[in-house]
Amino acid sequence: MNGKPPLIKTIHFLLISIVFAVPLFFTKQFVFGFTPEKTFLFYFLIEIAFAIWLYVALKQKAYLPPRHPLLIAGGIFLFIYTIAGVVGVSPEISFWSTISRMSGLVLLYHVGMFAVVAASTLKDKESWRKIIISTVAAGTVVALISHAQRLKTEFFSLSSMGSSTIGNTSYAGLYLLIILFLNLLLFLESTGKKKLLFGCTGLIIISSPLFFISPFGILGLARAASISIWVGMLLTGALLITGSKRKYLKKMGIYISVFLAVILLVGAVSLFIENSPPRTFLQKYDIGSRFIFWEGAIRGVAERPVLGWGPENYFAPFYKYFDTRLFTEDYAGGLEANTDKPHNAYLEIAVTGGILSLLAYFAIFISLILAIIKADRDNKLQRIHTATFGGLVVAYFLNDTFLFDTITSYIAIALVIAYVVERGSSTNDSYASISKRTRPGSLIAAFVVFLLSLNFFIYEPIVQQKTLAHIASGATVAERSGMYEDLFASTSHGRTSMAIYLMTKMNVGVPKILNELDVEETEMLLSDIHNLRTAVLNHTGDDPVHYRLALSLVELTQTEYLLEKDYAKRTELLAEAEGYESILRELSPTNPQNYWIEAQRELFEGDTEAAIKLLETAKGQAPDVTVTQDFIDAAYSFKNGEIAAPLFR
Repeated sequence: MNGKPPLIKTIHFLLISIVFAVPLFFTKQFVFGFTPEKTFLFYFLIEIAFAIWLYVALKQKAYLPPRHPLLIAGGIFLFIYTIAGVVGVSPEISFWSTISRMSGLVLLYHVGMFAVVAASTLKDKESWRKIIISTVAAGTVVALISHAQRLKTEFFSLSSMGSSTIGNTSYAGLYLLIILFLNLLLFLESTGKKKLLFGCTGLIIISSPLFFISPFGILGLARAASISIWVGMLLTGALLITGSKRKYLKKMGIYISVFLAVILLVGAVSLFIENSPPRTFLQKYDIGSRFIFWEGAIRGVAERPVLGWGPENYFAPFYKYFDTRLFTEDYAGGLEANTDKPHNAYLEIAVTGGILSLLAYFAIFISLILAIIKADRDNKLQRIHTATFGGLVVAYFLNDTFLFDTITSYIAIALVIAYVVERGSSTNDSYASISKRTRPGSLIAAFVVFLLSLNFFIYEPIVQQKTLAHIASGATVAERSGMYEDLFASTSHGRTSMAIYLMTKMNVGVPKILNELDVEETEMLLSDIHNLRTAVLNHTGDDPVHYRLALSLVELTQTEYLLEKDYAKRTELLAEAEGYESILRELSPTNPQNYWIEAQRELFEGDTEAAIKLLETAKGQAPDVTVTQDFIDAAYSFKNGEIAAPLFR
């Protein structure tokens, strides 16, 4: 094997840093913890690696991406999905997503960069083994911390129980699902002490509270991942014994594989049938709202079948076809009445990117499956790869029926794709030498790409998120005035979600302290709310396409009304709020919040009877939404002089 060039060694060091450091890294310096800091670290490391790779590939063609169907399918998917984003409801959200998820097109581009760089530069088994071991090592640490969180000590109170450094049990479950199968690959390939080592790490991962015994019963905290792992493991075992020389074992493996395929197919179809056994079983685990999300997604696909509503724009059909059951006690009493994901990766791509994007997405995994099946069945190592990756793909697909990918699972599955691409394309383990002669054009191109991406994808968004964190945590009213303008006037890096976050914080917090404010504090808070509302209107509120943005604007206007003492200004504020009522009805025609917000305005204007009539109408349209009756009771109590003016929120 030829020696590995220094630049390639640098790239490999950066790739190992990504798979090991990103899952473990967190700072909690932003408003939403875990995901933003991981994303920015990932962007930084992969952009350096990509710039070096670009320079190398321009000098030495041997490091250009392999012409593999997997990479071609991935490129086609990104191309179609990008078009869907450009023509979608909100291109800003399509590219940047929200500040808490950061799962838009920008993230997908960086994941694609990771897969391309890995597939183009990792050319020997030992380098692949090192990066897979690094990936498993990070996952083992994540699992160990989830175990330690059982102790409920202050040191391990990083996030919700069992979610470790990932920050969410479902996200951690999907990430560790992939890690577990990579660990299984290392276990099956190894012998002696190494086999014992990977056996121990596998036990640490699979015995995590995410997968094994929890308050939910036999399922772990990551319920979808718990089921998916056992199905994937069973398939892996079946595929392993199909390679046996003993006929009865071979037949058994085939029968089990076919049986699993039939069960999964029937189960998938039955999930869309009301009162079917699988659906009834899953509803016992408090995921019935998923089925409501799916129904909205299907209606969204029917309305925009070709290119959908735009990546990350599921919120549009969700609110347009809003199901009032989400406000009932059977579905957590409104806690899931606002969402931006259908919690099904395939329906999400279909509704946000259209059928074209979904077909392109499936083409990626069809290519992956074909590449796995294509392996030499007479080779023991290849049989291990086929069985392990076959089980992984099935487990991954099953889990994503109830969830969606995040940064850590994206990186892990991209590594698997890159591995299959490179191992299926390479004929030897040699590295081509790179000329020491500097090519200014290549160097300048790589450097310019790096600087532009560093500024646009990392520096500006970090400044924006740190500004948001400062506003939320301790900036004075005078400081916040200028910060609002800076926050929303800059290039769109999730500013819609920032606006919703800040307005929601005001709308929830101010009414709680309203009676505790003195005159000076009231004036300062009034000024702060006015500055925020003005900044939002200037940069995001002219023609809101996001229901929550429009609703938050109306509520913020009404919150400002509560603080304002000048009669003329109070009248203007209510008129502004009324102007948004038709927009709310257009964006979400069946949403009871429309009636609540209109009833609130009527109450402020002094027409209690009109407010009660609106609330009665809302109750008639959705009698199961018990909170509406609570509002009606409060309105009558106000009418009788028993309480102060209530808030219908």
